[in-house]
Amino acid sequence: MPFRIPLQILFVGLLVAYLASRLTGALYFVPHNDEVIYTEVAMLIEENWEQHKYHSVNGDMYYDYKEPLPFWLTSLTVKLFPNPLIGMRLWSVACGLLGLIFTYWLVVRIWNPQAALLACLGIGLSEYFLYFDSIALHEAYLYGLGAVFLYGLYDFLETRHWFSGVLAILSFTAMLTTKTSGQMWAVLALWIPLAILTQPYLATTPLTKRWMRCLLGYVWILAIMALAEGLHRLIIPSEFDSVKEASYQLGLVRTSSELLAFPWSEWWASIQFYGLRLLPLELGWFAVPALLLMGFTALGMGWQRHSGFWQYLVWLGLFLASFGPLSLVAKSTTIRYFGMGLYFFYIPLAVALVWAGSWFPKKVRFAGVMVIAILGIGWKAWNSGTDVVRWGQTPLALKEMPPAPGNGAGIFELVQKLSQLDSGDLYVDTQWGNPATAIKVFHAYYPDLTIREFTQAQMISLSVQTQEGRRTNRNIYLALDTALGNPVQRAALLKDPFFCSQKYEFPKQYRGETFPQSQLVLCQVGNP
Repeated sequence: MPFRIPLQILFVGLLVAYLASRLTGALYFVPHNDEVIYTEVAMLIEENWEQHKYHSVNGDMYYDYKEPLPFWLTSLTVKLFPNPLIGMRLWSVACGLLGLIFTYWLVVRIWNPQAALLACLGIGLSEYFLYFDSIALHEAYLYGLGAVFLYGLYDFLETRHWFSGVLAILSFTAMLTTKTSGQMWAVLALWIPLAILTQPYLATTPLTKRWMRCLLGYVWILAIMALAEGLHRLIIPSEFDSVKEASYQLGLVRTSSELLAFPWSEWWASIQFYGLRLLPLELGWFAVPALLLMGFTALGMGWQRHSGFWQYLVWLGLFLASFGPLSLVAKSTTIRYFGMGLYFFYIPLAVALVWAGSWFPKKVRFAGVMVIAILGIGWKAWNSGTDVVRWGQTPLALKEMPPAPGNGAGIFELVQKLSQLDSGDLYVDTQWGNPATAIKVFHAYYPDLTIREFTQAQMISLSVQTQEGRRTNRNIYLALDTALGNPVQRAALLKDPFFCSQKYEFPKQYRGETFPQSQLVLCQVGNP
Protein backbone atom coordinates (compact mmCIF):
# COMPACT_ATOMS: atom_id res chain seq x y z
CA MET A 1 0.00 0.00 0.00
CA PRO A 2 1.57 3.36 -1.04
CA PHE A 3 2.41 5.84 1.70
CA ARG A 4 0.04 8.82 1.80
CA ILE A 5 0.16 11.94 3.89
CA PRO A 6 -3.37 13.00 4.86
CA LEU A 7 -4.28 16.43 3.52
CA GLN A 8 -5.13 17.57 7.04
CA ILE A 9 -1.52 16.91 8.07
CA LEU A 10 -0.26 18.85 5.07
CA PHE A 11 -2.53 21.73 6.03
CA VAL A 12 -1.20 21.75 9.59
CA GLY A 13 2.32 21.86 8.16
CA LEU A 14 1.25 24.76 5.95
CA LEU A 15 -0.11 26.60 8.99
CA VAL A 16 3.22 26.17 10.79
CA ALA A 17 5.17 27.45 7.77
CA TYR A 18 2.70 30.31 7.35
CA LEU A 19 3.06 31.34 10.98
CA ALA A 20 6.87 31.14 10.83
CA SER A 21 7.05 33.32 7.71
CA ARG A 22 4.71 35.95 9.13
CA LEU A 23 6.54 36.13 12.44
CA THR A 24 9.77 36.58 10.50
CA GLY A 25 8.16 39.43 8.60
CA ALA A 26 6.88 40.97 11.83
CA LEU A 27 10.45 41.08 13.13
CA TYR A 28 12.15 42.41 10.01
CA PHE A 29 9.84 44.60 7.92
CA VAL A 30 10.75 48.27 8.24
CA PRO A 31 8.10 50.45 9.89
CA HIS A 32 5.31 51.50 7.54
CA ASN A 33 4.50 55.20 7.71
CA ASP A 34 0.88 54.53 8.73
CA GLU A 35 1.59 51.80 11.26
CA VAL A 36 3.80 54.00 13.43
CA ILE A 37 0.88 56.46 13.55
CA TYR A 38 -1.40 53.57 14.55
CA THR A 39 1.15 52.58 17.20
CA GLU A 40 1.04 56.09 18.66
CA VAL A 41 -2.76 55.90 18.90
CA ALA A 42 -2.64 52.44 20.51
CA MET A 43 -0.19 53.77 23.08
CA LEU A 44 -2.51 56.65 23.92
CA ILE A 45 -5.43 54.26 24.40
CA GLU A 46 -3.29 52.00 26.58
CA GLU A 47 -2.36 54.96 28.76
CA ASN A 48 -5.89 56.32 29.19
CA TRP A 49 -8.80 54.30 27.80
CA GLU A 50 -11.55 56.73 28.77
CA GLN A 51 -9.83 59.72 27.27
CA HIS A 52 -8.50 58.19 24.05
CA LYS A 53 -10.72 55.22 23.13
CA TYR A 54 -12.28 57.23 20.28
CA HIS A 55 -9.08 59.04 19.37
CA SER A 56 -9.09 57.57 15.87
CA VAL A 57 -12.63 58.72 15.09
CA ASN A 58 -12.82 62.17 16.66
CA GLY A 59 -10.65 64.03 14.17
CA ASP A 60 -7.55 64.25 16.40
CA MET A 61 -5.76 61.53 14.48
CA TYR A 62 -4.22 63.91 11.98
CA TYR A 63 -7.74 64.82 10.79
CA ASP A 64 -8.20 61.32 9.43
CA TYR A 65 -11.08 59.03 10.46
CA LYS A 66 -10.13 55.43 11.29
CA GLU A 67 -12.42 52.80 12.76
CA PRO A 68 -11.31 51.98 16.33
CA LEU A 69 -11.41 48.18 16.74
CA PRO A 70 -7.78 47.49 15.69
CA PHE A 71 -6.57 50.24 18.03
CA TRP A 72 -8.51 48.76 20.93
CA LEU A 73 -7.00 45.34 20.31
CA THR A 74 -3.43 46.51 19.78
CA SER A 75 -3.59 48.72 22.88
CA LEU A 76 -3.68 45.48 24.89
CA THR A 77 -0.28 44.35 23.61
CA VAL A 78 1.55 47.45 22.36
CA LYS A 79 3.69 47.65 25.50
CA LEU A 80 4.22 43.95 26.12
CA PHE A 81 7.46 43.96 24.12
CA PRO A 82 10.43 46.35 24.07
CA ASN A 83 9.68 46.92 20.38
CA PRO A 84 6.11 48.27 20.31
CA LEU A 85 5.67 47.25 16.66
CA ILE A 86 5.82 43.59 17.68
CA GLY A 87 2.82 44.00 19.98
CA MET A 88 1.00 45.72 17.12
CA ARG A 89 1.94 43.26 14.41
CA LEU A 90 1.06 40.11 16.32
CA TRP A 91 -2.62 40.93 15.82
CA SER A 92 -2.11 41.06 12.07
CA VAL A 93 -0.35 37.70 12.15
CA ALA A 94 -3.22 36.23 14.21
CA CYS A 95 -5.84 37.63 11.80
CA GLY A 96 -3.94 36.25 8.83
CA LEU A 97 -3.77 32.83 10.44
CA LEU A 98 -7.49 32.98 11.26
CA GLY A 99 -8.24 33.86 7.65
CA LEU A 100 -6.20 30.94 6.34
CA ILE A 101 -8.03 28.46 8.59
CA PHE A 102 -11.50 29.68 7.66
CA THR A 103 -10.55 29.86 3.98
CA TYR A 104 -9.59 26.20 4.14
CA TRP A 105 -12.87 25.27 5.81
CA LEU A 106 -14.89 27.32 3.32
CA VAL A 107 -13.25 25.84 0.22
CA VAL A 108 -13.49 22.32 1.63
CA ARG A 109 -17.16 22.94 2.27
CA ILE A 110 -17.84 24.18 -1.26
CA TRP A 111 -15.29 22.25 -3.32
CA ASN A 112 -12.86 19.69 -1.87
CA PRO A 113 -9.78 19.43 0.36
CA GLN A 114 -7.40 19.43 -2.61
CA ALA A 115 -8.66 22.81 -3.83
CA ALA A 116 -8.64 24.14 -0.26
CA LEU A 117 -5.02 23.13 0.26
CA LEU A 118 -3.91 24.68 -3.04
CA ALA A 119 -5.80 27.92 -2.33
CA CYS A 120 -4.14 28.19 1.09
CA LEU A 121 -0.76 27.36 -0.44
CA GLY A 122 -1.19 30.27 -2.85
CA ILE A 123 -2.11 32.63 -0.01
CA GLY A 124 0.78 31.28 2.06
CA LEU A 125 3.27 31.97 -0.73
CA SER A 126 1.73 35.34 -1.58
CA GLU A 127 4.11 38.26 -1.23
CA TYR A 128 1.11 40.54 -0.69
CA PHE A 129 -0.14 38.55 2.30
CA LEU A 130 3.40 38.08 3.63
CA TYR A 131 3.67 41.85 3.82
CA PHE A 132 0.24 42.84 5.10
CA ASP A 133 -0.06 39.90 7.51
CA SER A 134 3.26 40.97 9.05
CA ILE A 135 2.77 44.70 9.62
CA ALA A 136 0.26 46.63 11.70
CA LEU A 137 -2.03 47.91 8.95
CA HIS A 138 -5.65 46.81 8.85
CA GLU A 139 -5.72 44.80 5.62
CA ALA A 140 -4.99 41.55 7.49
CA TYR A 141 -7.95 42.21 9.77
CA LEU A 142 -10.32 42.50 6.81
CA TYR A 143 -8.92 39.36 5.18
CA GLY A 144 -9.17 37.29 8.36
CA LEU A 145 -12.56 38.60 9.47
CA GLY A 146 -13.81 38.41 5.87
CA ALA A 147 -13.01 34.69 5.68
CA VAL A 148 -14.86 34.14 8.97
CA PHE A 149 -17.80 36.17 7.66
CA LEU A 150 -18.11 34.25 4.39
CA TYR A 151 -17.86 30.89 6.14
CA GLY A 152 -20.45 31.84 8.77
CA LEU A 153 -22.77 33.27 6.11
CA TYR A 154 -22.46 30.21 3.87
CA ASP A 155 -23.04 27.76 6.70
CA PHE A 156 -26.00 29.74 8.03
CA LEU A 157 -27.73 30.05 4.64
CA GLU A 158 -27.21 26.36 3.94
CA THR A 159 -27.98 24.83 7.34
CA ARG A 160 -29.70 27.62 9.33
CA HIS A 161 -27.38 26.96 12.26
CA TRP A 162 -27.97 29.95 14.53
CA PHE A 163 -24.36 29.93 15.73
CA SER A 164 -23.12 30.53 12.16
CA GLY A 165 -25.63 33.37 11.77
CA VAL A 166 -24.33 35.02 14.93
CA LEU A 167 -20.77 34.48 13.66
CA ALA A 168 -21.65 36.22 10.39
CA ILE A 169 -23.22 39.18 12.21
CA LEU A 170 -20.35 39.63 14.66
CA SER A 171 -17.60 39.22 12.05
CA PHE A 172 -19.24 41.72 9.70
CA THR A 173 -19.72 44.15 12.59
CA ALA A 174 -16.04 43.72 13.40
CA MET A 175 -15.14 44.50 9.78
CA LEU A 176 -17.24 47.66 9.82
CA THR A 177 -15.49 48.66 13.05
CA THR A 178 -12.09 47.93 11.52
CA LYS A 179 -12.12 49.89 8.28
CA THR A 180 -14.74 51.66 6.19
CA SER A 181 -13.74 49.52 3.19
CA GLY A 182 -15.13 46.55 5.12
CA GLN A 183 -18.42 47.57 3.54
CA MET A 184 -17.09 46.08 0.28
CA TRP A 185 -17.60 42.60 1.71
CA ALA A 186 -21.34 43.23 1.54
CA VAL A 187 -20.97 43.17 -2.25
CA LEU A 188 -19.08 39.89 -2.05
CA ALA A 189 -21.70 38.40 0.27
CA LEU A 190 -24.30 38.76 -2.49
CA TRP A 191 -22.61 35.90 -4.35
CA ILE A 192 -23.00 33.40 -1.51
CA PRO A 193 -26.68 32.48 -2.18
CA LEU A 194 -25.67 31.79 -5.79
CA ALA A 195 -22.84 29.56 -4.55
CA ILE A 196 -25.42 27.55 -2.61
CA LEU A 197 -27.91 27.58 -5.47
CA THR A 198 -25.35 25.97 -7.80
CA GLN A 199 -24.31 23.19 -5.43
CA PRO A 200 -24.38 19.85 -7.33
CA TYR A 201 -26.38 18.13 -4.59
CA LEU A 202 -29.32 20.45 -5.38
CA ALA A 203 -29.44 19.37 -9.02
CA THR A 204 -32.50 17.18 -8.41
CA THR A 205 -34.34 19.91 -6.50
CA PRO A 206 -37.02 21.71 -8.56
CA LEU A 207 -35.68 24.94 -10.07
CA THR A 208 -38.47 27.07 -8.56
CA LYS A 209 -37.71 25.78 -5.08
CA ARG A 210 -34.01 26.48 -5.55
CA TRP A 211 -34.62 30.07 -6.64
CA MET A 212 -36.99 30.67 -3.76
CA ARG A 213 -34.28 29.44 -1.41
CA CYS A 214 -31.81 31.77 -3.13
CA LEU A 215 -34.13 34.77 -2.76
CA LEU A 216 -34.70 33.91 0.89
CA GLY A 217 -30.92 33.92 1.26
CA TYR A 218 -30.83 37.54 0.13
CA VAL A 219 -33.49 38.41 2.69
CA TRP A 220 -31.31 36.86 5.39
CA ILE A 221 -28.27 38.75 4.10
CA LEU A 222 -30.12 42.06 4.34
CA ALA A 223 -31.15 41.18 7.90
CA ILE A 224 -27.57 40.29 8.83
CA MET A 225 -26.26 43.51 7.29
CA ALA A 226 -28.88 45.58 9.12
CA LEU A 227 -28.08 43.97 12.48
CA ALA A 228 -24.34 44.42 11.92
CA GLU A 229 -24.82 48.09 11.00
CA GLY A 230 -26.99 48.56 14.08
CA LEU A 231 -24.28 47.10 16.31
CA HIS A 232 -21.70 49.27 14.60
CA ARG A 233 -23.73 52.38 15.35
CA LEU A 234 -24.00 51.33 18.99
CA ILE A 235 -20.22 50.96 19.16
CA ILE A 236 -19.42 54.29 17.47
CA PRO A 237 -21.36 57.23 18.98
CA SER A 238 -23.32 59.29 16.46
CA GLU A 239 -21.46 62.45 17.46
CA PHE A 240 -18.56 61.25 15.30
CA ASP A 241 -20.61 60.88 12.12
CA SER A 242 -19.78 64.40 10.96
CA VAL A 243 -16.06 63.72 11.38
CA LYS A 244 -16.42 60.49 9.43
CA GLU A 245 -18.22 62.25 6.61
CA ALA A 246 -15.55 64.94 6.56
CA SER A 247 -12.87 62.29 6.05
CA TYR A 248 -14.58 61.22 2.83
CA GLN A 249 -13.74 64.61 1.35
CA LEU A 250 -10.09 63.63 1.03
CA GLY A 251 -10.79 62.74 -2.59
CA LEU A 252 -10.03 59.02 -2.44
CA VAL A 253 -13.49 57.95 -3.66
CA ARG A 254 -15.42 59.11 -6.73
CA THR A 255 -18.63 60.97 -6.08
CA SER A 256 -21.89 60.02 -7.79
CA SER A 257 -21.49 62.88 -10.26
CA GLU A 258 -18.01 61.68 -11.14
CA LEU A 259 -19.29 58.16 -11.69
CA LEU A 260 -22.09 59.41 -13.94
CA ALA A 261 -19.44 61.16 -16.04
CA PHE A 262 -18.16 57.67 -16.95
CA PRO A 263 -14.39 58.21 -16.65
CA TRP A 264 -13.53 55.25 -18.89
CA SER A 265 -9.81 55.99 -19.10
CA GLU A 266 -9.46 56.16 -15.31
CA TRP A 267 -11.46 52.96 -14.86
CA TRP A 268 -9.33 51.19 -17.41
CA ALA A 269 -6.16 52.45 -15.69
CA SER A 270 -7.34 50.91 -12.39
CA ILE A 271 -8.09 47.57 -14.03
CA GLN A 272 -4.71 47.68 -15.76
CA PHE A 273 -3.07 48.38 -12.40
CA TYR A 274 -4.51 45.15 -11.05
CA GLY A 275 -3.91 42.98 -14.11
CA LEU A 276 -0.65 44.40 -15.42
CA ARG A 277 1.12 45.47 -12.23
CA LEU A 278 -0.19 43.74 -9.12
CA LEU A 279 -0.71 40.22 -10.50
CA PRO A 280 2.67 40.12 -12.31
CA LEU A 281 4.36 41.51 -9.20
CA GLU A 282 2.66 38.80 -7.13
CA LEU A 283 3.03 35.85 -9.51
CA GLY A 284 5.73 36.81 -11.99
CA TRP A 285 5.57 34.92 -15.29
CA PHE A 286 2.92 32.55 -13.88
CA ALA A 287 0.28 35.32 -13.89
CA VAL A 288 -0.54 34.91 -17.60
CA PRO A 289 -0.84 31.08 -17.67
CA ALA A 290 -2.80 31.23 -14.41
CA LEU A 291 -5.40 33.58 -15.89
CA LEU A 292 -5.53 31.51 -19.09
CA LEU A 293 -5.99 28.33 -17.06
CA MET A 294 -8.89 29.90 -15.16
CA GLY A 295 -10.56 30.86 -18.43
CA PHE A 296 -9.96 27.49 -20.09
CA THR A 297 -11.33 25.76 -17.01
CA ALA A 298 -14.63 27.60 -17.40
CA LEU A 299 -14.79 26.61 -21.08
CA GLY A 300 -13.72 23.05 -20.35
CA MET A 301 -16.22 22.55 -17.53
CA GLY A 302 -19.00 23.89 -19.73
CA TRP A 303 -17.99 21.62 -22.62
CA GLN A 304 -17.83 18.65 -20.23
CA ARG A 305 -21.12 19.62 -18.61
CA HIS A 306 -19.21 19.32 -15.37
CA SER A 307 -21.40 19.29 -12.27
CA GLY A 308 -19.40 22.15 -10.79
CA PHE A 309 -19.52 24.40 -13.87
CA TRP A 310 -22.08 26.95 -12.62
CA GLN A 311 -20.50 26.97 -9.19
CA TYR A 312 -17.11 27.73 -10.74
CA LEU A 313 -18.67 30.62 -12.67
CA VAL A 314 -19.95 31.99 -9.35
CA TRP A 315 -16.42 32.03 -7.95
CA LEU A 316 -15.09 33.68 -11.11
CA GLY A 317 -17.79 36.29 -10.53
CA LEU A 318 -16.59 36.71 -6.96
CA PHE A 319 -13.07 37.17 -8.27
CA LEU A 320 -14.19 39.94 -10.66
CA ALA A 321 -16.36 41.54 -7.97
CA SER A 322 -13.40 41.62 -5.57
CA PHE A 323 -11.55 44.24 -7.61
CA GLY A 324 -14.00 45.37 -10.31
CA PRO A 325 -16.27 47.66 -8.23
CA LEU A 326 -13.21 49.02 -6.41
CA SER A 327 -11.67 49.94 -9.77
CA LEU A 328 -14.80 51.94 -10.57
CA VAL A 329 -15.17 53.74 -7.24
CA ALA A 330 -11.65 54.28 -5.86
CA LYS A 331 -9.42 56.97 -7.31
CA SER A 332 -6.24 55.62 -5.78
CA THR A 333 -4.37 52.60 -7.11
CA THR A 334 -2.49 51.83 -3.91
CA ILE A 335 -1.33 48.23 -3.55
CA ARG A 336 -3.22 47.63 -0.30
CA TYR A 337 -6.62 48.50 -1.77
CA PHE A 338 -6.56 45.57 -4.19
CA GLY A 339 -5.85 42.79 -1.69
CA MET A 340 -9.34 41.30 -1.92
CA GLY A 341 -8.71 40.81 -5.62
CA LEU A 342 -5.77 38.59 -4.78
CA TYR A 343 -7.62 36.63 -2.10
CA PHE A 344 -10.44 35.73 -4.47
CA PHE A 345 -7.93 35.05 -7.24
CA TYR A 346 -6.35 32.10 -5.45
CA ILE A 347 -9.61 30.21 -4.81
CA PRO A 348 -10.78 29.80 -8.44
CA LEU A 349 -7.16 29.26 -9.47
CA ALA A 350 -6.95 26.36 -7.02
CA VAL A 351 -10.19 24.89 -8.40
CA ALA A 352 -8.81 25.25 -11.92
CA LEU A 353 -5.61 23.43 -10.95
CA VAL A 354 -7.60 20.57 -9.43
CA TRP A 355 -9.78 20.33 -12.55
CA ALA A 356 -6.74 20.38 -14.85
CA GLY A 357 -5.04 17.77 -12.69
CA SER A 358 -8.03 15.44 -13.05
CA TRP A 359 -7.02 14.89 -16.68
CA PHE A 360 -3.72 13.31 -15.61
CA PRO A 361 -2.82 10.13 -13.67
CA LYS A 362 -2.41 10.57 -9.92
CA LYS A 363 1.36 10.18 -10.03
CA VAL A 364 1.72 12.84 -12.71
CA ARG A 365 -0.70 15.06 -10.79
CA PHE A 366 1.31 14.67 -7.59
CA ALA A 367 4.58 15.36 -9.38
CA GLY A 368 3.11 18.48 -11.00
CA VAL A 369 1.91 19.87 -7.69
CA MET A 370 5.28 19.17 -6.10
CA VAL A 371 7.15 20.90 -8.93
CA ILE A 372 4.88 23.97 -8.75
CA ALA A 373 5.18 24.08 -4.94
CA ILE A 374 8.97 23.72 -4.98
CA LEU A 375 9.40 26.36 -7.69
CA GLY A 376 6.95 28.66 -5.92
CA ILE A 377 8.59 28.25 -2.54
CA GLY A 378 12.06 28.71 -4.01
CA TRP A 379 11.12 31.81 -5.98
CA LYS A 380 9.23 33.40 -3.09
CA ALA A 381 12.03 32.60 -0.66
CA TRP A 382 14.50 34.37 -2.94
CA ASN A 383 12.19 37.18 -3.96
CA SER A 384 10.52 37.82 -0.58
CA GLY A 385 11.99 35.90 2.33
CA THR A 386 15.64 36.64 1.67
CA ASP A 387 14.92 40.28 0.95
CA VAL A 388 12.88 40.93 4.06
CA VAL A 389 15.62 39.49 6.28
CA ARG A 390 18.44 41.37 4.53
CA TRP A 391 16.78 44.67 3.69
CA GLY A 392 13.52 44.77 5.65
CA GLN A 393 11.59 45.17 2.39
CA THR A 394 10.32 43.12 -0.56
CA PRO A 395 9.57 44.18 -4.15
CA LEU A 396 5.87 44.46 -3.34
CA ALA A 397 6.56 46.37 -0.11
CA LEU A 398 8.55 48.91 -2.11
CA LYS A 399 5.52 49.45 -4.35
CA GLU A 400 3.40 50.15 -1.25
CA MET A 401 6.06 52.34 0.41
CA PRO A 402 8.44 53.41 -2.38
CA PRO A 403 11.94 54.86 -1.85
CA ALA A 404 10.56 58.28 -1.03
CA PRO A 405 9.94 60.32 2.14
CA GLY A 406 8.67 58.33 5.06
CA ASN A 407 9.17 54.80 3.73
CA GLY A 408 10.63 53.64 7.04
CA ALA A 409 13.95 52.19 5.89
CA GLY A 410 16.70 53.13 8.31
CA ILE A 411 14.34 53.64 11.28
CA PHE A 412 15.59 50.62 13.22
CA GLU A 413 19.22 51.71 12.73
CA LEU A 414 18.31 55.24 13.81
CA VAL A 415 16.62 53.93 16.95
CA GLN A 416 19.70 51.89 17.80
CA LYS A 417 21.92 54.95 17.45
CA LEU A 418 19.57 57.12 19.53
CA SER A 419 19.70 54.58 22.34
CA GLN A 420 23.48 55.12 22.53
CA LEU A 421 23.36 58.92 22.88
CA ASP A 422 23.86 60.92 26.05
CA SER A 423 20.86 62.65 27.60
CA GLY A 424 19.63 65.82 25.98
CA ASP A 425 16.99 67.28 23.67
CA LEU A 426 16.12 65.55 20.43
CA TYR A 427 14.42 67.78 17.84
CA VAL A 428 12.34 66.05 15.19
CA ASP A 429 10.14 67.10 12.32
CA THR A 430 6.44 67.72 12.82
CA GLN A 431 5.36 65.54 9.88
CA TRP A 432 3.24 62.45 10.47
CA GLY A 433 4.76 58.99 10.39
CA ASN A 434 8.40 58.32 9.65
CA PRO A 435 10.70 59.39 11.10
CA ALA A 436 9.09 61.77 13.63
CA THR A 437 6.24 59.56 14.89
CA ALA A 438 8.49 56.48 14.82
CA ILE A 439 10.98 58.27 17.05
CA LYS A 440 8.18 58.99 19.52
CA VAL A 441 6.81 55.43 19.66
CA PHE A 442 10.31 54.02 20.25
CA HIS A 443 10.98 56.50 23.07
CA ALA A 444 11.38 53.69 25.62
CA TYR A 445 14.73 52.88 24.02
CA TYR A 446 16.13 56.34 24.85
CA PRO A 447 14.20 57.67 27.89
CA ASP A 448 16.92 60.21 28.74
CA LEU A 449 16.28 62.09 25.51
CA THR A 450 13.53 64.73 25.61
CA ILE A 451 11.75 64.73 22.27
CA ARG A 452 10.84 68.16 20.94
CA GLU A 453 9.33 69.27 17.65
CA PHE A 454 10.65 71.96 15.38
CA THR A 455 8.73 73.63 12.58
CA GLN A 456 9.76 74.54 9.08
CA ALA A 457 9.92 78.21 10.13
CA GLN A 458 12.33 77.32 12.93
CA MET A 459 14.49 75.43 10.49
CA ILE A 460 14.67 78.42 8.16
CA SER A 461 15.87 80.83 10.82
CA LEU A 462 17.74 78.24 12.89
CA SER A 463 17.44 80.71 15.76
CA VAL A 464 15.57 78.49 18.20
CA GLN A 465 18.21 75.76 18.22
CA THR A 466 21.00 78.36 18.45
CA GLN A 467 19.60 80.12 21.50
CA GLU A 468 18.60 76.83 23.13
CA GLY A 469 22.05 75.32 22.81
CA ARG A 470 23.89 78.36 24.12
CA ARG A 471 21.49 78.96 26.99
CA THR A 472 21.09 75.48 28.48
CA ASN A 473 24.43 73.85 27.73
CA ARG A 474 22.49 70.63 27.02
CA ASN A 475 23.15 68.11 24.32
CA ILE A 476 20.94 68.93 21.36
CA TYR A 477 20.30 66.56 18.47
CA LEU A 478 18.39 66.88 15.23
CA ALA A 479 16.79 63.90 13.47
CA LEU A 480 15.26 64.44 10.06
CA ASP A 481 14.59 63.02 6.63
CA THR A 482 16.50 65.02 4.04
CA ALA A 483 13.72 64.61 1.46
CA LEU A 484 11.01 66.22 3.59
CA GLY A 485 10.26 69.91 3.69
CA ASN A 486 12.60 72.09 1.64
CA PRO A 487 15.57 69.94 0.52
CA VAL A 488 17.73 73.01 -0.21
CA GLN A 489 17.28 74.40 3.28
CA ARG A 490 17.91 71.00 4.82
CA ALA A 491 21.06 70.54 2.79
CA ALA A 492 22.29 73.91 4.08
CA LEU A 493 21.52 72.86 7.65
CA LEU A 494 23.45 69.60 7.27
CA LYS A 495 26.50 71.51 6.01
CA ASP A 496 26.44 73.97 8.89
CA PRO A 497 29.42 73.13 11.16
CA PHE A 498 27.55 74.23 14.26
CA PHE A 499 24.12 72.69 13.77
CA CYS A 500 25.58 69.49 12.42
CA SER A 501 28.96 69.24 14.10
CA GLN A 502 28.60 65.45 14.08
CA LYS A 503 26.52 63.72 11.47
CA TYR A 504 25.27 60.13 11.32
CA GLU A 505 23.65 59.00 8.10
CA PHE A 506 21.30 56.05 7.72
CA PRO A 507 21.12 55.36 3.99
CA LYS A 508 17.97 53.62 2.86
CA GLN A 509 19.17 50.60 0.99
CA TYR A 510 17.50 47.83 -0.94
CA ARG A 511 19.40 45.12 -2.82
CA GLY A 512 22.60 47.12 -2.61
CA GLU A 513 21.11 50.37 -3.92
CA THR A 514 21.03 53.59 -1.92
CA PHE A 515 18.27 56.15 -2.28
CA PRO A 516 19.92 59.44 -1.27
CA GLN A 517 16.72 61.37 -1.93
CA SER A 518 15.21 59.63 1.10
CA GLN A 519 17.88 59.50 3.76
CA LEU A 520 17.63 59.72 7.53
CA VAL A 521 20.22 61.94 9.19
CA LEU A 522 21.02 62.48 12.85
CA CYS A 523 22.99 65.59 13.76
CA GLN A 524 24.52 66.69 17.03
CA VAL A 525 24.52 70.45 17.58
CA GLY A 526 28.00 71.70 18.43
CA ASN A 527 28.88 72.61 22.01
CA PRO A 528 28.07 76.27 22.75
